[in-house]
Amino acid sequence: MSRLIRFAFFYAIFAFIFLLFLQDERIAFVERSLAGATSVFAGVSKLWALGLPLIAGTVVLAAHGRRRERLGEIGGALLCVFFLQCGFLTLKDAIPDLVPFYADPFLAEIDRWLTGGVDAWRVAHRLLPDLIVSDVTLVYFQLWALPAFGLPLLVAATDGDAERKRRYLWLYALSWIVIGNILALLGSSAGPAFYDRLLHTTAFAGLQDSMRASGLAQSPVGITQSALWQRYLSEGFDFGLSISAFPSMHVAATSVATLYIWERWPGLRLPAVAYLVTIFLLSIYTGFHYATDGITSVLVVCLLNLALRRFRTGGRGRKIVAPHRSVTIASLRKVG
Repeated sequence: MSRLIRFAFFYAIFAFIFLLFLQDERIAFVERSLAGATSVFAGVSKLWALGLPLIAGTVVLAAHGRRRERLGEIGGALLCVFFLQCGFLTLKDAIPDLVPFYADPFLAEIDRWLTGGVDAWRVAHRLLPDLIVSDVTLVYFQLWALPAFGLPLLVAATDGDAERKRRYLWLYALSWIVIGNILALLGSSAGPAFYDRLLHTTAFAGLQDSMRASGLAQSPVGITQSALWQRYLSEGFDFGLSISAFPSMHVAATSVATLYIWERWPGLRLPAVAYLVTIFLLSIYTGFHYATDGITSVLVVCLLNLALRRFRTGGRGRKIVAPHRSVTIASLRKVG
């Protein structure tokens, strides 16, 4: 755990220093960063407060000698989430400045190829024709936050398998960095909701019409998209309020949780996969993402998990297996 905490801490420090040198108004940047970090810590702590009964029960049920260790692991997981979110949100804000949005036409074309020549959002709206707007907001924003930011608490507090615990905490961390920052920078894109405003086309006018007709444009989804676009136009730095489509961190975070549930609780595999599919469809339905964004996220999370299985994070990298030594009568005589 200590290695992961250090990793997350230096990741956050790197993100802060890197962006600091890109700013013209550095004092204002520092002030906004501190305010943003405070907001992140308050938000994560408030979410984790929902898990206090879980924490208390885990500590009470733990062996007497392990209670302090278990509390330390829970506190370490909280610090990891805090540092990761600070680093992730800081670097995410810099994406359009470092690599201006360029990939949207390419991603939209891949979607049309995948869905038989039509936009993926049209397929999502056909599959989910009668969604209640409040349900979309509840599932895509509020319920999603539970596994997205609460999974490390569940893993640290309840998992007695040390190897699995380390692997999934590292998988959680790497997904935010590799998918949320590195791949997002390489595939810099805004998403279907911003396509027409960015490229001055009417290619996704039907999506905007559908969102207005359903009331989605007037919901927290539409309000968030308007705020993101205004922030993009104003430039500067605004902690946590930045556009990035490819790949989808909504789908990536849900994929990590789904893999964990799949491995640990086989009886919950079906609802876990159903929730992943729901988040994937809603990411397209709301216009935040292309289908390609979510598919890429699932594939990369699976690849990261396979890599972590092979290169164990608990030791010095690759798991070392002692060579097999056969015992023979001759060798016993020699010893004797």
